[in-house]
Amino acid sequence: NAAIEPCKQSARRDVYPDLSALFLDIVGKATLSHDFGALRGEVDEFLRSLNYILEQSLRPVHAFVRSWHRLPLPANREVDRALQVIDDCLATLIRQRRATAPRGAPQQQDMLDLLLQSPMSEQEVRDNLVAIVVNGHETVATSTALTLLLLAQHPSILARAQTEVDQAIDAAQGQLTVE
Repeated sequence: NAAIEPCKQSARRDVYPDLSALFLDIVGKATLSHDFGALRGEVDEFLRSLNYILEQSLRPVHAFVRSWHRLPLPANREVDRALQVIDDCLATLIRQRRATAPRGAPQQQDMLDLLLQSPMSEQEVRDNLVAIVVNGHETVATSTALTLLLLAQHPSILARAQTEVDQAIDAAQGQLTVE
């Protein structure tokens, strides 16, 4: 419940990598019942590969040259390597789930279970997992980073938000729920 004092000095901190790891862990747990361990640094290469693929997909050349990805360029070899890292990680996740799923018994019914119970091919399951992981963690991490930036730029709004959080915690006697 400490009062928020406006920062007298300007400080820069790139929170995006931490948010990206946090939301990868949240998406993993919430939709796949899987702990990626991103905050613990256990999937740094996987996270770097995801981010590299996202960066490359935004490059303008990809929109204008259809066969760009076939050229023997270092960036294209890196894309192939990054895709392999992602494929390997997700294939391991799929293989582990298939191995631990009891035959004929109801499964956990998370998104991965639903995908594995569908008539999709292995490639379609993998593609859907990529979409879930990328869209689930990247968009929320970006939105949260932008929200924190805006709050940092508007100390009076940050103070009001902190007061509201403090009041909610006090009213709930420290026992917060979704409601």
